[in-house]
Amino acid sequence: GHDDKVACTKLQFHLLRTMAVQSLVKALRLPCLVMLASAFTAKPTPTAQTCRFVPPLFVGTSLGRASTSTGHTEYDTTGTLPSHATFPTTMVPLSCPPLLLLKSSSPLISKDGCDLLSRYFEQRTTNEQESQKAEMLLQEVHSVINTVTNCPHHQGEMTKPRYVKYIPKLVDKGLFLDALLPDGLHVDTNNGKLFRHITAILYLTTNKDGFIDDYRSDGNLTLVAGGGTSFPLAVPSHSTIDHAFDKTENAAFNLLHRGIQHTKGDVALDGPELEKASLGIFYRENKQYIHDISDQFLYNNHQYKGLRVMPEEGHLIYFHNVGGDGMADPTSFHGGEEIAVLSSEHDFDLATVGHKSILVFFKEIPVEKITGVESFASEVQKARSWTKSTYYGEKQV
Repeated sequence: GHDDKVACTKLQFHLLRTMAVQSLVKALRLPCLVMLASAFTAKPTPTAQTCRFVPPLFVGTSLGRASTSTGHTEYDTTGTLPSHATFPTTMVPLSCPPLLLLKSSSPLISKDGCDLLSRYFEQRTTNEQESQKAEMLLQEVHSVINTVTNCPHHQGEMTKPRYVKYIPKLVDKGLFLDALLPDGLHVDTNNGKLFRHITAILYLTTNKDGFIDDYRSDGNLTLVAGGGTSFPLAVPSHSTIDHAFDKTENAAFNLLHRGIQHTKGDVALDGPELEKASLGIFYRENKQYIHDISDQFLYNNHQYKGLRVMPEEGHLIYFHNVGGDGMADPTSFHGGEEIAVLSSEHDFDLATVGHKSILVFFKEIPVEKITGVESFASEVQKARSWTKSTYYGEKQV
């Protein structure tokens, strides 16, 4: 019954809290990078949707910073050095609530900075100095994310993001859409990571859909598509149509109600429904390219719903994974598209296409603030209210 589910949820939180404390104690025995979280306090203006971030002051000196008359150092806002991260003017809402999904108005790091971080995570840095520059840049990226999300770093969080690289794949015409989302969709509280309430993704490459003729004109038709981050339940922020509950949203609710947080956990009904919706978004944006290779049943009938965020190097997105009730937000189901290549050339060189690389950061509610479901939900609601008030123009309740 309902009481049993509540008791089970509370027990799960107790067990996870115990495990998190044990992990924290273990982590404290190891040397780690100390983040200067207290120095990175957000200073947004009161006006919503025009929130501007003032670069915080730092103690000490490093590449890309200039001394001030106070003896401190502050950001050099030119953004020309690879080991330097800059604050965006604001974070722009991409979706309407309940999903809170935002994108930086400008790049955090330059193309050189993106390349440097890619080499660092692929262990291709040429020397120790280059590795140190990458680590410094990564620390500054952490600092920007801490500020724009209003979630300071704490000892329980991961110190390094997850690096994911997508290599382009040559696919057959009949399997083109199947190749886009081989790993399906998920919510980021998957695998028992219930404390992850915010996910931030930093794009290290720029990817777009279209014929390869955009880059190389040799008369052959080669379609390169994919690479986006798909949110099938997002309602675009510019939409004027009332949000309506539909079978796609019902599938997401059903999965979470059954304790399934990944579409591959249900390959018969609700999982495929969500994946079909994501492929429908892709088709909607690329039907001029693939109208003759797709089946009608893949199309999403709700044309106003669903978003694909296409990678732009140096840009950041962040979204809330957990609702105000402390439970996984069904509208946060998302997935990373592969880069699919359809070519008339049998010996097409995939190296001419380029890859997709991202860094994934997770923000967690500090374990010391959690005593149960209610306290966790309260902390989550505070974070959601801050995002709404700062970027969406909604007053905090």
